[in-house]
Formats: sequence, structure tokens, C-alpha cells
Amino acid sequence: MSKDLRNTIIAAAIFILLSGLIAYHINETQTEIDAVTVAIQALDDEIANLKKEVAQELDLRKQLAELDANFKDYVQILPSAELATEERLLRWVQGYCDQAQVKLKDITVRPSSDRSEFQSVSVLFSINADFESFIRFLNYLERHQQFLKVNSFSITPQLVRTNDGTSTSMTVSLEVTTFKYVAPPR
Repeated sequence: MSKDLRNTIIAAAIFILLSGLIAYHINETQTEIDAVTVAIQALDDEIANLKKEVAQELDLRKQLAELDANFKDYVQILPSAELATEERLLRWVQGYCDQAQVKLKDITVRPSSDRSEFQSVSVLFSINADFESFIRFLNYLERHQQFLKVNSFSITPQLVRTNDGTSTSMTVSLEVTTFKYVAPPR
């Protein structure tokens, strides 16, 4: 074999070897680039999700502020714990009966079973009244300065004989409730 042919073969072998090494290095580099690209995409997705959570947190903070403000308003319309007692509710009902000129018959206090911060105070009672007196009585309840709720009422009409003829009256059974806010101990 001639010296030129041998040098050409050695040069070709070195060229092929170097080309193989370069191809292997390019392939390894591309694999690393692909792995880094996948990792970057995963981080971008995680950043996008965290940005959504931050946006939700801001919305939730706004909602919490609104709920706190509304809660303060709700607590203000409720009578204080000192005012929302069974005795006071009984006095309010009795006073409205006197003002509306209706006759209070049966009265029962329903004990509160609430153990939450908002506790109910309920009174069940019956009144005898004519239609106008009953409407006056309901107006007094409706215009009460603190929150009162008429849970239920039923009306039983009656014919009453009077000296100047017969008149219509009714027996009305009502359940009236108020609520009080009892702040939890801190």
C-alpha cells in the first residue's frame, strides 16, 4: 500500500471518527435541550397555575372584605344579646297587642336550641281580633325597630254575637322570632 493511500485512509478514518463524535455530541446536546424545554414548559404551566391562584386569592380577599362588611350590617340589625331575651320579646308582643287593641290569649316561649353565634328567641301566642286590629298588630310587628320574623301564623274566623248584631272576629296563632348575636369568646 502506498504512503498516499495509507494517509488518505487514516485521514478518512479520522474524519469519520470525528464526524461520529460530533454527531454523538450534537445528539446528546439536543436531548438535553429537549429535556430543558420540557422542564421550562412544566415551570411555565406551574407559574400560570400559581398566577391563577393569586388572582383567585385577590378575589377571595375582596369577597371576604364584603362578607365582613355585610356581617357587621347583619349584626347591627339584630338586637343585642341583652335586648333579645324571652322577657323582652314577651313585653314587645304584649305592648303591640295593647296598642293594636287585640286580646292576647295563650303565650308560650320556645327555648332556643341554637348553639351557634346566632341564637333565636321565639314566642308562640294567640290573639283575638277583628280584621283591622289584626292588620294594625302586624304593622306594629313589621315596624319594630329590631329584626323580628313572623315564622308562621294561622287564622280561624269566628262569628261573635254582640248586642247590636253579629260581627266577625278571628283567632290568630302566631310564632314570632328574633335573633341575637352572641360573639364567641376569644
